[in-house]
Amino acid sequence: CLICGNEKNLIFDYFYVIDHLKAFVRADVLSFATVNRQFCQRFADYLISKVSANSAFIYYSLFKAVLNKATKDEIIIKNPALGIGIKKTDTVKEFLTEDELKSLIATPKTNLDTCNAFLFSCFTALRFSDVKNLRFSDLFIDGEKPYIRLIQQKTSSVLILPLGEKALTYIPIKGMPSMPVFK
Repeated sequence: CLICGNEKNLIFDYFYVIDHLKAFVRADVLSFATVNRQFCQRFADYLISKVSANSAFIYYSLFKAVLNKATKDEIIIKNPALGIGIKKTDTVKEFLTEDELKSLIATPKTNLDTCNAFLFSCFTALRFSDVKNLRFSDLFIDGEKPYIRLIQQKTSSVLILPLGEKALTYIPIKGMPSMPVFK
């Protein structure tokens, strides 16, 4: 994205902005003539009500970038979004303590596959979306060192991640390469 420097995500983010604009104006076409200061404030408020604060910040920043470009290209005289912004919030990463993790491991499981996927995520720090999409073809062994090589769902970047013993204990018996590791 514009903030994190990933060009593929930037394209997707622009499509998200377009989708939100269409939903906001309830139309497929939007004229610059209708984009005034009130419109910009209402669109910022709309984004805040529809997505997380940080997503709203990114989407509104892209919206303002389009208005800046339109101003630079003399399509509009002045950017009506000047001075209107959405604050980015600091996110607090939640995590289990070692004792909580031990307690979870010791708890009887009703859905073993879901629990194994969650614990695997805990020991690898992989996002849910990456664990969910993990295939046996993403698992490799280099000598005696097992690792994962995958394209992350959120960032589209390649991740090569060595697997520790604890993470390995939650991988089920080998399946076909195209099969998901966790069902």
